[in-house]
Amino acid sequence: MDKKDNKKKPQEIVIAVLAGIVFVTALFIINNITESDNKTIANTQPTTTTQKATEKTTAATIQKTTQDTYDKLTKYKAGTYKVGEDIPNGDYYLQSLTSKGSAYFGVYADSNKTKIKFNENFKGNMLISVEDGEYLELNKCNAIPLLEFRQYYTTKTTLDNCMLEVGIDIEPGEYKLIATSSRGYYCIYDDLRQSHIVSNDNFDNQTYCTVGKGQFLILNNCKIEQ
Repeated sequence: MDKKDNKKKPQEIVIAVLAGIVFVTALFIINNITESDNKTIANTQPTTTTQKATEKTTAATIQKTTQDTYDKLTKYKAGTYKVGEDIPNGDYYLQSLTSKGSAYFGVYADSNKTKIKFNENFKGNMLISVEDGEYLELNKCNAIPLLEFRQYYTTKTTLDNCMLEVGIDIEPGEYKLIATSSRGYYCIYDDLRQSHIVSNDNFDNQTYCTVGKGQFLILNNCKIEQ
């Protein structure tokens, strides 16, 4: 009887080695893919969380900065001031502090307030200019230097009791005014000392006015149609 040959042929050995290499390579690739996916998930989740936190922080910072900015503005409270001593000369934004009735300002030539240069009862805001040696009375309002105020704010054009600067708060042109009470009133000035009235009118229901750059529009019990 012939003896059985148990030796493997060279071709079978080569095939076995190749199969082993393929198997090991496949395990390595699968392991790398799994680790890559895990790293991707791990990196994505913190990024999303951080972005949400940043959005919340930014919103809070903007809100806080706005309030801080207003609080830090120079404000002269109710009282009587001598211009050039208690308060610098120049232009001012007056802000009413009362929701009932009207605020008041008066600019006088003397300390006894017998010589009125110009004054106004108002709601909302007013814009004025004062000179050295004059006396400024503020009642239920405060005064903010206009240049300082303008760095951060303009006056809302939707208000029905306000004073607007043409070229800053509103553009030059024609506007339709709507009365918000039984009668509305508007007045256009050339300067902040109310020395010259360009045009004014008491009106029912609605009217029109035209303003030019550098003029000032006072609205009382009326507003600009949006």
